[in-house]
Amino acid sequence: MSSEPSDKTATDIVPDVAIEQPRALSADAYCPKCDYNLRGLVSNHCPECGYTVTDLNALASLIPWTHRRRIGRWRAYWRTFWMVRRRMAEFCNEIGKPVSFSDAQAYRWTTVLVAWALIVVVLEGMLWALVFPAIGGVAGAAVLFYAITVPLLLGLVFALATGVPSCFFHPRRLPVHLQNRAIALSYYTSGPIVFMVVPVLLVFLIVWLNPPSLTVGAFLLIVTAAILPFAIFGVWWVDVLRMANRNLRGHLTSTLVIAIGTPILWCLIVVLAFVVIPAVFFMLLDVWTLLVS
Repeated sequence: MSSEPSDKTATDIVPDVAIEQPRALSADAYCPKCDYNLRGLVSNHCPECGYTVTDLNALASLIPWTHRRRIGRWRAYWRTFWMVRRRMAEFCNEIGKPVSFSDAQAYRWTTVLVAWALIVVVLEGMLWALVFPAIGGVAGAAVLFYAITVPLLLGLVFALATGVPSCFFHPRRLPVHLQNRAIALSYYTSGPIVFMVVPVLLVFLIVWLNPPSLTVGAFLLIVTAAILPFAIFGVWWVDVLRMANRNLRGHLTSTLVIAIGTPILWCLIVVLAFVVIPAVFFMLLDVWTLLVS
């Protein structure tokens, strides 16, 4: 039995299957390590420094908050919160992609609103349920005045404080586009202030229990309520420093400026809201009283 020579080649035998080639980056993305522009990159490594940039091959942001319309605002908020706390390296790598400033601001103001609303609900509930029924007259009017003004001043503190870290993320040695991205990313570090309601709840509990003497339990509640605000801002401060260490390329001077400047500005904001503004208000009130009398 004779066999005829085959005219088929390898391309005739292999099925006609399209092989998907890696897609080149079609927009300006930057290496998180050396700032090299990766537009047109088809591999997973920066050609300048060799850094692995797998996450940048898809220019879509990995920050859950940017996908809130698809996964829901509540879930997106808390996923972003934990991403910043637990996956800081992955979060900081987002500086290599286009970062939505409007999304970052939306996260910031959502944090401010939630933190402020929770505290106002607890604070007003404590005043109306426990304080107002026990007092009256001039003292009651004074408490009512502070019940209105303190929440307003607290909202001012949160609004200003959440913008403080962004003041330090635009050093001149960084290209402008990276400065803008770092500023936007800094707003995502503000999440811890939503827990500022916890010390207020502890104060509510202390007032509600109204122990006749300073018991050990009451003392521990008072100490915890006093320490927690500093601990919450401390967590926020550490997150800002961790982000600065990565996105500012570990520049020691910039990190020290942030480490010192951030808490100083926070303290100045608190003094402005709860010392300077009330002092100016009462001074103007005294002047008005003298003019009309």
